[in-house]
Amino acid sequence: MANGKDESECITCAFHLTVHADVTCQRHRFIVPTELGPYLVCVDYKHQQRGSTVDYFRQRYSMESGVLYQYHIYSADPPKLVGVFTEFRQLPK
Repeated sequence: MANGKDESECITCAFHLTVHADVTCQRHRFIVPTELGPYLVCVDYKHQQRGSTVDYFRQRYSMESGVLYQYHIYSADPPKLVGVFTEFRQLPK
């Protein structure tokens, strides 16, 4: 059973930071569209404590850099493209 802190998704990523009510990606400088649901991830994901990555997704499904994907933890379907980072609200430089 999923426990909510080990799955590969933006909120467990080392580059994630919550600012006020926004989940942000500090590596790619955008606000994560959490309203789209859980399991949002990119190829640069790195777990905040274990350092694990999404190499399995990247190799099996040819995920691209600069793109946000969403997957379902109990599905064999490939991650679906949500959008490129520049389509989301950007953080100030």
